[in-house]
Amino acid sequence: LAAFSGDSQSDQFGRGLAGVGDVDGDGFSDVVVGAPNDGGGGLNAGLYRVYSLVGARRYGAGSGLGVPPQLAWVGAGGVDPAVGAVVLGGAQPAASALLGISTGWWFEPTPLFTLLVDPSPTNLLLVPFQCDAAGAAVFPATLRVPALSGLSLFIQAAVEPLGGGGFSASNGLEVRFTL
Repeated sequence: LAAFSGDSQSDQFGRGLAGVGDVDGDGFSDVVVGAPNDGGGGLNAGLYRVYSLVGARRYGAGSGLGVPPQLAWVGAGGVDPAVGAVVLGGAQPAASALLGISTGWWFEPTPLFTLLVDPSPTNLLLVPFQCDAAGAAVFPATLRVPALSGLSLFIQAAVEPLGGGGFSASNGLEVRFTL
């Protein structure tokens, strides 16, 4: 997990700690950490800092032909919530698919499905893959990448069943990187 420290030995950083919901409105839970003796605002003025946590959230709805597949972040079950996988479920068995990964979200209905990731070429990466016999795909990942800390990626899967017949698309998934 990430480690944080106060400005000095005597500021008692971490003496107070609480979950405060989504303070900054970004869809992710935040935590407030107190340092009652921090002198940054004057002698023992005290200070608190709000940290946005790592995680993922779904947005938008699946669309297209048939029942749309679902995209989710699934933790690895360990102590670190930043380790897990992006998991696609509910697609047609052995379907061909594209995972769209973007630095921005989007909402644009198209004749095929509703696009939920930014399609501009400088923001979008397309990753082809094939669903397994159960209509699923798993992409192991870690969100603990210091160089990307605070960055969100937006992900959506577009799926075409074997033999064609049209597309369906998953919901959107936003994942946030941390230290």
